[in-house]
Amino acid sequence: MAGLIIGLVVVTAGIVVTLDSPVQDSALREGTEVTVDSGRIVYFASADEGAGSYMVADPRSRTSVPLTDVGAEVDRGALEPDGRSALVACVPDGLETSADLAENLGICRLDLASGLRTLVVDAGYPVQHPTPSPDGESIVFASGAEADHGLKLTSTGGGEVHSLCNGFCPLYRFFDIAWSPDGTKVAFVGSTPGSGGHLPQIYVVTVGESDYTRLTNTRGMESAPDWSPDGTKLAFSSSRTGDTELWVMNADGSDQVQLTDRDDIDIDPSWSPDGTTLVYSRRIDASWDLATIAATGGEPAVLSSRSATEVQPRWLSTVKAPNNEVAN
Repeated sequence: MAGLIIGLVVVTAGIVVTLDSPVQDSALREGTEVTVDSGRIVYFASADEGAGSYMVADPRSRTSVPLTDVGAEVDRGALEPDGRSALVACVPDGLETSADLAENLGICRLDLASGLRTLVVDAGYPVQHPTPSPDGESIVFASGAEADHGLKLTSTGGGEVHSLCNGFCPLYRFFDIAWSPDGTKVAFVGSTPGSGGHLPQIYVVTVGESDYTRLTNTRGMESAPDWSPDGTKLAFSSSRTGDTELWVMNADGSDQVQLTDRDDIDIDPSWSPDGTTLVYSRRIDASWDLATIAATGGEPAVLSSRSATEVQPRWLSTVKAPNNEVAN
């Protein structure tokens, strides 16, 4: 990744940092914590929307750290709390992720630096969208088993799998899983197939219970819920107006407010640690880049505008920096 040019502007409370320099040798060491009040933005960069690398932006020291080693490529997954690994669905024998979803019968931990994988759960049935809890101790995932579909809960150390839906689940497809900050609730997107079904909508379920609460009820496609740091609000994407825009609502589904208004797609919102700002991915023509917007709305600020596809930003409080290359 030597010679990569980073063109990233990070806007946090009162701070504007422009990163526009070639990647150079790292001064950071394995396990060094790079924590400030404004946190870090971890995102996935790819040249062709396939495998790529993870990057982390540091607004305090004005550096951008590639989390993925030089020459390594990784797949997108659900970031674990330390920002150094992600969970992905995988084939237990070989640990790769298959394009045939029916073959992914396990959950792997993906090291974002090396791309190495370790098997965490061997479910024995199709697994989709494994998502770690805020404390890193539990995983919620969607079961693709025809006779036992729904959301499942297990520990990151493996062991017994519990259902978050007793009996037959009224929904069929489950994705965009998001834990509440206190780990007591899970927001997700669900849909039902067929002429009597509905487009993807946002639901929430309390961990340990089995009754879903529907938070959105529109004729659009609702997606990508993300909890505010205090757990009182959810940011999400919605196509209810025709274009896919960012919205915010209370955690009970009330007071749904539109934040962006463009003739294109705005997705994957993630809250800043102080709850004042959202970072998100937006499509501009044929490319994807990053932007921020105040959680109360306003004019978006462009974070990056490069030829690479930049998606799935996550604003984390702490990211452990690898012994890797840094843009100074």
